[in-house]
Amino acid sequence: MHMKVTDVPYPKMSLPYALASGFYSGCLPIATRGTAGSVLSCFPAVILWLIWGNFALFVGILGLFFAGWWSISVIEGQLGSKFHDASVFVIDEWAGQWICLTFALPFFWQAWGLGAVIVSLLSFA
Repeated sequence: MHMKVTDVPYPKMSLPYALASGFYSGCLPIATRGTAGSVLSCFPAVILWLIWGNFALFVGILGLFFAGWWSISVIEGQLGSKFHDASVFVIDEWAGQWICLTFALPFFWQAWGLGAVIVSLLSFA
């Protein structure tokens, strides 16, 4: 069962919550928040790629990994492990989508859709 955004008793306007929720993309009131996070993560990824190329995406993936690790650790440290994988926390979908885009963007833009579908399907597992 998916938790509602209001089910996570943590300050919504805090840095750990903003990072863990994929800059609040996981707070959108739709059924599959992971899909929303995956789709919305494409925009900053494409901007990074267009300006600085694949190297920026590699650095961004590392940044997302460590930001996710830190933010979830802080939230878990205060609330316990009950909220470890709450559906509002979609930073892992962001990282997964950026990994797909790192390999797809240099070749063809249509791969975005395929990457979003793959990450969304994997987030249901």
